[in-house]
Amino acid sequence: MVEAEDEHCAACGAPLRPDARFCGACGARVGDRPAERGGESGAIIALAVTFAGALLTIIVAGVLLGERPTLASAAAYFGFGGGGLVSAAALGKGALRETLAGPASERWVAAGLGLGVLAFGFSFGYVELLTLALGGDGAVEPSGRSLLVELVDVAGSTPIVEEWLCRGVLFVACSRVVGPRATLLLSTALFALLHGLQGHVLAVPHRFVAGLAFGWLRARSGSLVPGIAAHALHNALAVLVGRV
Repeated sequence: MVEAEDEHCAACGAPLRPDARFCGACGARVGDRPAERGGESGAIIALAVTFAGALLTIIVAGVLLGERPTLASAAAYFGFGGGGLVSAAALGKGALRETLAGPASERWVAAGLGLGVLAFGFSFGYVELLTLALGGDGAVEPSGRSLLVELVDVAGSTPIVEEWLCRGVLFVACSRVVGPRATLLLSTALFALLHGLQGHVLAVPHRFVAGLAFGWLRARSGSLVPGIAAHALHNALAVLVGRV
């Protein structure tokens, strides 16, 4: 715990609540010595690598392997994970641990589940309105996989990888360049844009809203866990309903 006169995070300079154990802006443990940093140049390199790696992954997994969902998922995890590790390295020594953030209380996990339901409700309503406006039935094309495999992939592995990449690596990289609010908005915009590049441009608005909820959880709790819980529940409901 920091001393009373030290009300700012030693790692990123963000204001701290008196009882904070982790910084809400960067996830650093209060009282820890700041990790060696790559500075703004390292953060910019990390952002560029993350985005370029994600774009290449989307091309390989979504375009070249689009008709082979199992291979596409494996390629996506390999690409996103590898790109994230390279980006974390660009951020400097100790940054990988920083991107993993800290643990979360049960209260924040419960908040994550609640926001996951609300985010899905917004996404579902948005897709329904879009369907009425453009025509069609709005249903997602079946992947040909069993429901269990689809849930494990879309609602299990995907939220973990995407939250670490977007609310871990991207969040930390953005926090090296801009303030807490801009970090939330920028990392959310990149999250939504990456989904839009997968061929679903009209999905960007509701992905942005969902990402904003997940990012808010990351910023306020100092942990990836509530966002993962929200993301997982959002995706599970989408798989079960067959939309979004």
